[in-house]
Amino acid sequence: MDGCSKKIAVEKKSLIVYHKNTHNPKYECPHCHEKFPQKNRLEVHVRTAHTLEKPYNCSHCDRAFAQLSNLNDHVKNNHMNVSSRCDENDAALLPRMVTTDAKGD
Repeated sequence: MDGCSKKIAVEKKSLIVYHKNTHNPKYECPHCHEKFPQKNRLEVHVRTAHTLEKPYNCSHCDRAFAQLSNLNDHVKNNHMNVSSRCDENDAALLPRMVTTDAKGD
């Protein structure tokens, strides 16, 4: 793989391209010139290291997060409670499922 000693077990072209991109990152930060293999990694870097933008707002409190995964973890760890359970079988509901009442009440 062009000088790389890593072996990829799965022979899927998309995985090989993904791995090759880690060796030749093409997305450059306009602030510090660090390079990233994927555009989304650059976007997260800019938000967390430079602009401190937090576009993901918690609908349960006033917290905001730079990454959606951090918001999801926050909701799961801080807002999943008895009211976030199904009325019929007491199964825990995902945070995105709690925003509306399925029965229309």
